[in-house]
Amino acid sequence: MLRLFVGVFFCTLFCFVPPHSHAETSWHQLKREWPLLWFMRTPCRVHKVVDGDTAHVFCGDKLEKLRLVGIDTPETKHPFKPVEFYGPEASSRAKQLLRIGDNVILALQGRPSGRGRKGQQRGVYGRLLVYIFMPNGRMFNTQMIEEGYAFAMTRYPHTYMERFVQLEQAAKAARRGMWAHPEKVTAMQAEDERYRQLRSACNQRLGVRRFDWVIGDQRTRYYFTKGHRAFFRTDYRTRRLFCSSNEAESAGFRAAPSDYRVPFDPNAHPKTSSEIQSSASPQDRIGPRDLPPPAPTHSSDPSPSGVASNPQGSLILGHPTRKTYRVLRPGRYRIFQSVQEAEAAGYRRSGRRGEYTATSTPEPTPAPSTGTYARSKRALAERCRVEQPIVGNLRSKIYRTPTNKGYARALSSKSKNTVFFCNVQDAVNAGFRPAKR
Repeated sequence: MLRLFVGVFFCTLFCFVPPHSHAETSWHQLKREWPLLWFMRTPCRVHKVVDGDTAHVFCGDKLEKLRLVGIDTPETKHPFKPVEFYGPEASSRAKQLLRIGDNVILALQGRPSGRGRKGQQRGVYGRLLVYIFMPNGRMFNTQMIEEGYAFAMTRYPHTYMERFVQLEQAAKAARRGMWAHPEKVTAMQAEDERYRQLRSACNQRLGVRRFDWVIGDQRTRYYFTKGHRAFFRTDYRTRRLFCSSNEAESAGFRAAPSDYRVPFDPNAHPKTSSEIQSSASPQDRIGPRDLPPPAPTHSSDPSPSGVASNPQGSLILGHPTRKTYRVLRPGRYRIFQSVQEAEAAGYRRSGRRGEYTATSTPEPTPAPSTGTYARSKRALAERCRVEQPIVGNLRSKIYRTPTNKGYARALSSKSKNTVFFCNVQDAVNAGFRPAKR
């Protein structure tokens, strides 16, 4: 009887003790399903999702840029390719599955100290080649293929390539995701193959293994080299690739000025595949092509307030205080001769929170001042106490507010060009202009 009591006591004590950590238990469960992978012991959390097959994570205190193994999603941010069909949807789905701050488990094809079973653990751009397991225990790579947001990559063999191909065939048969439009997928793959052929032709023509593209803009007839500030910001709808500057000049393009800026266009970043527009023919989108210049649109009477039409048909509006200008492309805007005419047509004046009205008078031009910024947050605290200061850049003369996209990164920057303002008016007085995004 005593032995039975002791046995029940120790069984109650040890059999119902919770495991040491949830991560270790999850790791053992995943190892049984994927026995050929090597799981990283360091816990990681999602920092940023770039697109459907690229992400950034923090493993401890180290930032790792990841390239997901075995999948390939349509491009959305490729510097030389247009925004491809179902690319925005794949990027949006990836951000839904991998939320910022989620704890994930990374798996490699072998130990990170050496070579994996099918190749090295890092790609040509230094990104870590991994399989990502989400908090619910599912592999992110396979779920993207199953739902029809990604292809099973066969160009670079990996450990579970056959399983990934089977998942793609099942998604294709069920017409899930992008496979609901097989004709568009076929056209996208053909365009991607034309890009590879053009790159191979450039390699043979130049006699080198690697080269830098020269990008031409069909609208402005400018071409940009890799060192230009607008090289990665050209519009994908009017982009043309060249092997060298000589080929661009032979086609009638000229080098862009060093201070040229690409005008901001909200339609240049489509959020769905229905918004993707290509001005080139389906037979030749990637390679050389010529587009007719936009037809000029002139108003019957010159517009007041210094607004005039240039020979290309665009409207160029200059701000007298900030010394900046905006380019309004033809066909998208309507010109009125007075405020009353615009309001009669159902338009309202743009402005923040309706502070501008038809009867409002223009504000006086502030007096110029160049000593209103501080070099550090500590120096700014001596002038004013603000929780979120205005951040400026001395080189570009741009300031960012808390509502701008890159405010957090600019606020934590340690660059010598970073300065701080108490308010927006100080930044304007110092000759700075607002960021576009």
